[in-house]
Amino acid sequence: MIFKNIDDALKTPLEVTFLSLERKDLTPLPKTLAPFQNLEQLSIQGMDKEIHWLDFSTLPQLKKLSITYSSLTELPDSLKACQQLQELNLSINNLEELPQVIRSLKALKKLSIGNNKIKELPKWIGELSQLEQLLLNSNQLTKLPDVFDKMPNLTKVSFSHNQLEELPDSLAKESIDGSIVLNPFKKRFPSAALYWNTKYVIDFGATPILERLGMDKRKAQAFWDVLREHNLSGKQRLSAYYIMVDMDEYKDQLALEDLFLMLHLKWGKFGQMYINAQKILVDLHEEYRKQNPIKKGEAITVLGTTAIKRKELKERAIAFGLEFHSKIKKNTKHLVIGKGFKKYKGFDQEGLVFWSDVNIHKALEVREEHFLLEDTEDNQVSKQNLSELLLSQDSDTVQLGLDLLKTAGTPSEVITDLFLIIKNGNLNADIRKKAQNALDLYNDVAIKEKMEKYKYPLVRKDIDERTLQENIDIYTKDTSLDKSKIGPYLFATQGIGLRHWFAQIDKIERKKIVEDLLRQQPDILLNGAWFTDIEEVFQFTQAKRLSLNQSKFRNFPEQVLAFEQLEYLSLEKNTVKTLPNQLKKLSKLQELNLDRNKLKEYPKVIEEMPNLKKIRVYDNPFTKQKDRGINTDLYIVRYNSSELIRK
Repeated sequence: MIFKNIDDALKTPLEVTFLSLERKDLTPLPKTLAPFQNLEQLSIQGMDKEIHWLDFSTLPQLKKLSITYSSLTELPDSLKACQQLQELNLSINNLEELPQVIRSLKALKKLSIGNNKIKELPKWIGELSQLEQLLLNSNQLTKLPDVFDKMPNLTKVSFSHNQLEELPDSLAKESIDGSIVLNPFKKRFPSAALYWNTKYVIDFGATPILERLGMDKRKAQAFWDVLREHNLSGKQRLSAYYIMVDMDEYKDQLALEDLFLMLHLKWGKFGQMYINAQKILVDLHEEYRKQNPIKKGEAITVLGTTAIKRKELKERAIAFGLEFHSKIKKNTKHLVIGKGFKKYKGFDQEGLVFWSDVNIHKALEVREEHFLLEDTEDNQVSKQNLSELLLSQDSDTVQLGLDLLKTAGTPSEVITDLFLIIKNGNLNADIRKKAQNALDLYNDVAIKEKMEKYKYPLVRKDIDERTLQENIDIYTKDTSLDKSKIGPYLFATQGIGLRHWFAQIDKIERKKIVEDLLRQQPDILLNGAWFTDIEEVFQFTQAKRLSLNQSKFRNFPEQVLAFEQLEYLSLEKNTVKTLPNQLKKLSKLQELNLDRNKLKEYPKVIEEMPNLKKIRVYDNPFTKQKDRGINTDLYIVRYNSSELIRK
């Protein structure tokens, strides 16, 4: 029976199996525990200095003991009599070292000593061979003893909020049956660790660290679920972690067998695992590959699915004079690594040269066929013509350019063209795939990594010029992409991108382009976001439509009053507080967008503008007032936005 009052417990001591004593109950500890001959669980909380006189020698049958919130600094030696004790909780006390008496508790399965002041864990902790859980959170530990390989039953270790700078190798030994996975980011987060049991991931370790590295919580948990489904050992899980986040400083620690295992397993939505594993595997053997170039008469094996069609790789290999296989043979010299292969027996045979499908394809190129790769004067003209085909707005013309690349090769001059085709969501998937294959053959590592990381089209629905500029900067930073081509192409094909284009040319060229646009398309929306300096937009007073959104105007820009032909004006997302009376000079103005400004009252000047049919005033202070002071000839339509519409 469970008792929480010592007086009640002493009335029938032989019936007591669980005794809970807390300071809040104002119950002093008894001088002796001898009457409780059947006591199996004892919980003491908030008893401070009263612990030391307790005699545990009369409780050999005790299985669980918890002493918390008691300012405990030591344990009585009599505790060694409790040889059946399986769980000991000493959390939230003042222990500075692990009490020596614990060493004798050989049946202990769970030891909790979190929230103390322990600086060092003794080596004899390894003698507790039955221990399954060791909880060391929130102490002052600077190191752990390298004895965990002597604890075969250990399935959980937690040591967050300590001062650990390194973790012992024995924590990752296979003798722990893969139940523990260390924090592979110990250099960055030395106070954290990952720990597992056989059924689930303890949340403190795995998912928060992955979240810090860019995975949202749902995706992080899903990744650990996949690892668990594959029933990987601790060492293999650790390798999967390294590979998934592509940490260069750890790639030398990855075993060849683990890399092949990751390429063999199914990863579902975590396909990045294939890409990273292949890249690491090929990069690690780069020097050996250079020392062992392909020679006629050698045997090549292609494993798994490759980006370049197997049929094409086979044709090239045979044309080069190689023996082609789909399995690793004894005479295989060159091994091409794809993904999702079913078998890979023989991967560790001596002398194998590892390739990706891209670099093997380049190695097998018949150079004389790829005439555009030669640096001649005639070829410069040919490359320019090819670029014009690829950047055409006509899909059939683009297709023609891509077909030429099959025999002409992929020169560096068209890399940006191919990138733009791939990122043009208006083109059909077949054309974009062909462009991707051509770009893969060029094998620009920096561009390839950016393309793998950012898979969305450059231009998406409702994207603005500033956001597009940021997207382009992400792709072009530290790559060989030609910035001067991107803006003109995007504007010609999708009507956006002038901000990026204008950043590459001088003021005179910008002015000429805008004047030509206004002449050819009188109703085009002149956008202040095209210019990094907003003042430039005010020189084009012939414009009929003008947007000055998000331009940080605190007052109505008086330069707008010079646009006498203006029919549409948008000042959305500024902080304009009032409209000037001079606004009525814009007698042709029909629509005015003032959404998300700071207008405190209804703008009276619009009553003197008979041609003004609509004003958007969503999210302004005055629209939230009950009495908006609105003229009876106008009313507010309240749907997704507030609009003043003239009847």
